[in-house]
Amino acid sequence: MAFTPYQLFLAGLMLITGSINTLSTKWADRQTSHFCDGSGANVTFEHPFLQGVGMFLGEFLCLLVFKFIWYSTARYRIERMIYKGDAASSVVRFWPINIKKDTRLVDGEQTFNPFIFWVASICDMLSTCLSYIALNYTSASSFQMLRGSVMVFTAILSVLFLRKNLTWKHWLGIFAVVIGLTIVGVSDVIFSKQPEGNHTNAEKLAGDALILIAMLFTSFQVVYEERFIGKYNIPPLQAVGWEGIFGFSTLGLLLIPFYFIIVPTSNSGPDHRLEDVLSAFCQMRDNWIIILATFGNVLSIAFFNFAGVSVTKELSSTTRMVLDSGRTLIIWIVSLALQWQAFYSLQVLGFIILVIGMGIYNGVWEHLFRLCVSRPPISSERSQLLPSHDDVTVYESNSNRPLVVWSEAERQYIGDKLVSLEPLNNEHIKYLQDLEINGSLDFWTEIIAAAKPIDVRIKQSEFDQYASEFKQRSLPFRVLVDDVQAVIDDEKQKIDAESLKRQFKSRFFGQSKADIVGTYVSYNEILAFLEEKAQADSQHIAVVDIGRTYENRAIKGISIKFNPAATRNIWIDCGIHAREWITPAACIWMVDKLIDEYNKNDATVTSLLNYWNVYIAPSLNPDGYEYSRTTSRLWRKSRARGTTGSCFGVDLNRNYPRKWMTGGASSSPCSDTYAGPSAGSEPETKGVINFLQSKIGTWDMYMSFHSYGQWWFTPYGYDTSLPANYNSQYAKAQIGVNAIRSVNSARTYDIGSVAQLLYIASGSTVDWAYDDLKIPFANTIELPPKSASPGFVLPPSEAPGVCHETYVGMKAFLAAIKQELQSSMSG
Repeated sequence: MAFTPYQLFLAGLMLITGSINTLSTKWADRQTSHFCDGSGANVTFEHPFLQGVGMFLGEFLCLLVFKFIWYSTARYRIERMIYKGDAASSVVRFWPINIKKDTRLVDGEQTFNPFIFWVASICDMLSTCLSYIALNYTSASSFQMLRGSVMVFTAILSVLFLRKNLTWKHWLGIFAVVIGLTIVGVSDVIFSKQPEGNHTNAEKLAGDALILIAMLFTSFQVVYEERFIGKYNIPPLQAVGWEGIFGFSTLGLLLIPFYFIIVPTSNSGPDHRLEDVLSAFCQMRDNWIIILATFGNVLSIAFFNFAGVSVTKELSSTTRMVLDSGRTLIIWIVSLALQWQAFYSLQVLGFIILVIGMGIYNGVWEHLFRLCVSRPPISSERSQLLPSHDDVTVYESNSNRPLVVWSEAERQYIGDKLVSLEPLNNEHIKYLQDLEINGSLDFWTEIIAAAKPIDVRIKQSEFDQYASEFKQRSLPFRVLVDDVQAVIDDEKQKIDAESLKRQFKSRFFGQSKADIVGTYVSYNEILAFLEEKAQADSQHIAVVDIGRTYENRAIKGISIKFNPAATRNIWIDCGIHAREWITPAACIWMVDKLIDEYNKNDATVTSLLNYWNVYIAPSLNPDGYEYSRTTSRLWRKSRARGTTGSCFGVDLNRNYPRKWMTGGASSSPCSDTYAGPSAGSEPETKGVINFLQSKIGTWDMYMSFHSYGQWWFTPYGYDTSLPANYNSQYAKAQIGVNAIRSVNSARTYDIGSVAQLLYIASGSTVDWAYDDLKIPFANTIELPPKSASPGFVLPPSEAPGVCHETYVGMKAFLAAIKQELQSSMSG
């Protein structure tokens, strides 16, 4: 797992302030002072519920800080909104613009209901109360051993409710951390000479059960936070603040009944009340150290929970719990230095295992191992595609970039900037359109309209020049990624690691080709996967030849025909643009899951595959795809040699004959949207046209997957008119999007025609399929992510989640189409 500097800062802040919070609480608990009853006896300060109220007060302070930053940065946030409006407005002309002001701490949505955090605060309180009650019936060592269960509970709840995909490394790391914490607790039981209370076995069992329930509440709290903070994009400072308000008010009111509850084992007051606030204030007045420790407790919890919730939002709730376990080590070291506890050698073993587990979970050891390897092995397939040995260089890590093997060509993005432009008027739009047509910049998103951000990659050597031009034209811009190559290097490291594991499993365990599902793989691996599926059930599944590429690669797909009586067909394709790696992965996922779930008698899939024959082509641009894998990661087009000799490739999604070159395409061979020398000129295009035309009149659905942006498109792209059945297509797409959101509530898609939502784009597959082949449901889906960071370089770890939610959406979409078609036939 690769951390950004900001995420490392948050993790460090969480560990340090969390340790300070625990130590300050422990410091206060060790203090003795007098009660107000006049007995003169010194007793320890044991007021956990009052300290809990103090912690919620610290969290409440986060909301005050949020409000202060919110109002102090209001000007800059307003300026950003103005930038998306009329550039000629008086506010813009007379109010100097400064959009570079960092407002990260308050950026986010403000339309949520604050009471959603009442649930989290209740979970926090229940966990605190149950833990304290449990310690009255069992030992502190038991608590130490059982608190590791919070990581297991969090991981399980993340899988169940957040649809997280935890790898075996994550689970191994979690269990190693749990074992380490258990050993630390066991050492106290074995070696401690101080008896930890006189409890019956029944009491110990009840206490241990309460600890586990308390940890379950903590796990539910952090998973709940991750779900809703991600869903509404809530700033962590604000989230912590609202939890503080609800917790402070609720637990503060509970102090009243707690005063009248008598607990014989309690030492919170002379009358053994569950919480004696009056005695607590007397003890504070008598010992200033308690006041100081309480003050440290309040402040540290504010920083700790802010950092913790930020880690949840930036990474995950499970990662937060695993990192949080590290403060046990810090607390142990400080406690030894202050002589608050005895040293047991077995604890060292426990903490070593804990650190190893944290490293396994976060991928630290794998990264360190790679740093020690001079050169990772290259598969025979890659060795044929890479340049000669003399052209390959091993680049050492710098700027947190992993050690990887690249050819000089593959290193072409060093220092390149990913920039977001916000055109304000038609002059800006025309200027950017000229740049796109001339192939001057690499446009990651299309030019839509004024006030719509556009993501472009600018070469390092040209950035200063373009930045100067943008300023001269008053065209707002900001840098999203400072070094594109660093992002690509990180992706490559992870992909290579997965590839090495597949090679190892294949060599020693006879790995199935199905192990590539949910990963980024070579085109040859895709073909091997299709062949394996066909060989496993040749009666119903077959590999189909679609055509050949410019470089004479075979374009292949798969046909799935479980019902011999089915005469209707549907088509799904991916990978028409080379750099959109998530799309072939999505197609492979669909092939695997459709076959698997049909064989498991899944009702929805069985119904669909008994009604339709399914054709899926994972990559319509194998040449470009392999070129993006081996030479130029951000290559978009095919690899046909242009007429100029110096520029290669055609945008295959501008080469189809329907309204070819009537808008939104370029005649320049060097442009990324070059439509080719003529309509349907490319061998890849001809192969698809011939294949689909051979079954014309049988197609009910055509779907083409692209990335990125999270759009669900209907025809048309060549102009702003709408297809005759637009309302029906829109309704079915909405059903698909709703199904996706049932899996990932934070995922949003915009639905509509290409031209109306984005831009004019002629010569596309979807318009050709709808108009020329008369396919009633012809759509294009732009898969996640939503934004340019990460854009096309979607981390491999996110691929399974995207593939799964897309598959769920497609099932619902197809079921809705099937229902309409059957209704129209019966009607």
